[in-house]
Amino acid sequence: MNRVIKVNKVNSLYIILFFGVFADILRIPGTVITIYRLLMMIGVVVAMSLSPGKICKGLLLIVTFLLFNIIQGRIFTEFVDIIYFIPGYILKYEYFYLCIGITIMMVYAIYIKQKSGFIVAFKRFIYIISVGNILVFLLYIIMGFEWAVKYFTNVNDYGTSLAAFFPILCTDAVEKKKKRYYAFAVLIIILEYMNDCKLCCIGILAEIMVIALLYGNRYGKGRRMVKILSHLFVLTIIMMVIYVIASDAVFMGSPIGLLILEPVKRIISLDFYPTSNSSGMFRVNVLIMGIIWAFKSYFIGLGAGSSTMLVKNFLAQYSVYETTALGLSVHNSWLEFLLDFGFIALIIYVGVIQFGIKGVLQLSKRRYYVPAVVCALTIWIWGMQSSGSYTNFGLFTILTYYYIRVKEENKNSGDVL
Repeated sequence: MNRVIKVNKVNSLYIILFFGVFADILRIPGTVITIYRLLMMIGVVVAMSLSPGKICKGLLLIVTFLLFNIIQGRIFTEFVDIIYFIPGYILKYEYFYLCIGITIMMVYAIYIKQKSGFIVAFKRFIYIISVGNILVFLLYIIMGFEWAVKYFTNVNDYGTSLAAFFPILCTDAVEKKKKRYYAFAVLIIILEYMNDCKLCCIGILAEIMVIALLYGNRYGKGRRMVKILSHLFVLTIIMMVIYVIASDAVFMGSPIGLLILEPVKRIISLDFYPTSNSSGMFRVNVLIMGIIWAFKSYFIGLGAGSSTMLVKNFLAQYSVYETTALGLSVHNSWLEFLLDFGFIALIIYVGVIQFGIKGVLQLSKRRYYVPAVVCALTIWIWGMQSSGSYTNFGLFTILTYYYIRVKEENKNSGDVL
């Protein structure tokens, strides 16, 4: 009887997480109240009932972390006049981060209870939510942009979730030798392109190359992997070429310059575009702004929500922001977190990059979970596609799975794929 109760509690957490992944859609019509936020406290109670000690410690750590961030924001805003410490404003964004922390804790509670069955069960859940992301993209295409922005406020977030899922799918395509995984991967690439997720397409290209490298070195299955991934690679390249050819703008004698060369040049030289009325220009300008203020703040951390305030105030001050731009969010998950939390985020990023590099250099000596290594090396590309980190619960759900998978791998010496 007790076992049945525990299983039902775990299933309830899966259901609540599902509402979280699609919180953008599953909301009370005409309001910002999502079903996920209504169910979140139930999730906390269920998670604590499954593992009171560990979940309470985790939540206490998250709350302490957020309180420290409020102090970060209070200190920094004393020395600048472009952003202001507004208690209600910063508390709103701290709440958004608390929601992310609760999401992570619910995933961890499932892991604690399912133990050895977690890897298979949660991976199945990731496949389910990824199919859901694809259906959202299909709705976006069928119903059109105006309908989509009316009901979806974070369409880019679904693209980043699919990019985070893509390494899992690619490795399964090789290991399980089933055509449906290959077809699934092709569909994701096509949908990322059709929904104008250019950075996700470039990120997927990088993922394909890293996976081919890792498999060729580690498993001796390079021939089959290269055959499968070369098709996906070529397909993605074709999509990008079509985009470039369709572009009207020309830079350095070629449209490819508009897509890659000019943005890179501007970022290196910290040279803003004169206007921000397109997706690419807006993202480049925000990235330049983020680099400038990360150093100006000495990586102290501006406080939750301050990065959004910078987008509104700083870009307007330098006459490079227009009201026709895409919005006031940073549109870059890792940059947003870096600006809000400063050196804390920087420490985490150094650890992620170190893990990715180690995964490549030491793959022949020890076993690493390939999709996690791929994610660690490529998130810096496709992570810039996201509308922001505050409500991207799908991305954090997958990243938490990667973390737990690596943690499990460190305990076991067997093949983890």
